[in-house]
Amino acid sequence: MSIFGRGLGPANLADGTVSNSGMVQTSAGATRVLFDGTPAAVLYSRRDQVGAIVPYVAALAPTTHVQVEYLGSRSAPVEVPVSAMAPGIFTIDASGAGQAAVINEDGSLNSSAHPAPRGSVVTLFATGEGQTSPPGVDGKIADQILPKPLVPVSVQIGGVAVTPLYAAAAEAAVAGALQVNVQIPVSISASDKVPLQISVGTASSQPNVTIAVK
Repeated sequence: MSIFGRGLGPANLADGTVSNSGMVQTSAGATRVLFDGTPAAVLYSRRDQVGAIVPYVAALAPTTHVQVEYLGSRSAPVEVPVSAMAPGIFTIDASGAGQAAVINEDGSLNSSAHPAPRGSVVTLFATGEGQTSPPGVDGKIADQILPKPLVPVSVQIGGVAVTPLYAAAAEAAVAGALQVNVQIPVSISASDKVPLQISVGTASSQPNVTIAVK
């Protein structure tokens, strides 16, 4: 999740770090993020924005209290709702809307200039799949074992439901990053803005995300 505010971190962007054991650390630029007191893996920090990964334990309750700590000084706790699953597709501009961050079968980045052929296999990335099997570990980089969501994942492309060929952890990415490989239906119409959505169990990703198809 991204947290916005003032005095959250250093003036210049500080990236998170990975330990020798393959764990994203719980501080970046002297910033920590706490969920009911549990430190989260921190991806980056800056004075006005922090990126952190919600700990798995937060899903044990319907709400959690979030605090940002910078140089030992903590913000007031803010209560936020928590869902066991809340899938979100990554988009090119990181806004959560528009062109999805999709890799075409030929390795190119999907766009209006490089649409995916119907019938080809594409790779998309998301988060918010909830707990996995084997159980997810906060901050762990996926390597030899690639955990899968506990519930089925489905994809809708242009309103057509498609069963993924692969839906599990993205290799070399931190726990919570979901990779989905899926074949573009041949029945849909070509467009630069074909609606794209994924579902994890009964939870669906955000609207207004698209993929370019030819």
